[in-house]
Amino acid sequence: MENLTETQQIQYLRIKNALRNARHIGELDEDLLTMAACLAVEVRDLQGLIDEKGYTYEFQNREGGTMTKHRPEHQMLVESRSKYLVVLKELGMTPAARKRIELEVELTDELDELLTFKDA
Repeated sequence: MENLTETQQIQYLRIKNALRNARHIGELDEDLLTMAACLAVEVRDLQGLIDEKGYTYEFQNREGGTMTKHRPEHQMLVESRSKYLVVLKELGMTPAARKRIELEVELTDELDELLTFKDA
């Protein structure tokens, strides 16, 4: 966590606490948590830039006319959001991922119960 900026550390702790409260965190999740924190800050910063400057910009073409293009940051934001969503899914932090985890836990519990011999 020492490699993270102060803002990334705040996001890291926010995500880690959410996972701890949901009991979905293990010691092997540190790299994924770090990635999630970095992506959360990246998405927030890119969204802030887009909110401030807009999704497009105008420029003069060779003929002297004005053209409009998407900001490169817009594509970066789209890609960062996608990556962040993948990491959140891997950490079980989306509704669908939580449902999958709940199903896996239920199936494991039922299997354990079936494999446990009980005296009648």
